[in-house]
Amino acid sequence: MEDDILRILRDDILDPDGPITADTDLFDIGLDSMAIMQLQLALEDAFSVAIDPADLSRENFRTASMIAALVRSKQAP
Repeated sequence: MEDDILRILRDDILDPDGPITADTDLFDIGLDSMAIMQLQLALEDAFSVAIDPADLSRENFRTASMIAALVRSKQAP
């Protein structure tokens, strides 16, 4: 899942100067509130989940690994 999230980030959301990994701090490379909204929509579409506005925090979106944990928590059991 992290690889899919990284692909979405690289291809659709961010324009990183170098490689990004599952543990890269996304805020350090340009993730902002507008990008989080775009990412929310992309994640909901890609993984068929609903992400609540209350979940749109720096804690949940700091790294691709943290985003993957959030998405996993939203997937149906």
